[in-house]
Amino acid sequence: MAVGFGVDVSRLQPVTLVLSGEFDQAGVAELEETFRWVGARHGRSNVIIDVSALEFCDSAAWHAVERCCAQGATLQGSAPCLRRLFYLIRHAHLLPPDLHELRGLDRTSARHLLSEEARAA
Repeated sequence: MAVGFGVDVSRLQPVTLVLSGEFDQAGVAELEETFRWVGARHGRSNVIIDVSALEFCDSAAWHAVERCCAQGATLQGSAPCLRRLFYLIRHAHLLPPDLHELRGLDRTSARHLLSEEARAA
């Protein structure tokens, strides 16, 4: 049985958007609209996006989270589905330091690997 996507908004400062369920392209607009609304009222830098309750996240949804973070939001949490996604899209260097053993690299090695890929492209 599929679990729907949800965005719950805390009323505390900083405001936390708790993402839960299965986050895919269908939920992107909901996240972005909620982030714009909350950011306009509380300041974008006062918004935390908590991903720890996600059960699924595709690359389109992840890019929506990245766009929110680029506009000032802070990312919090580490759901297993994001660990798999980061590994697959070579963003594992974004994982918290205590999870780097999942890919066998430390933070320095990950940056070096990414810079080599960028030079090769």
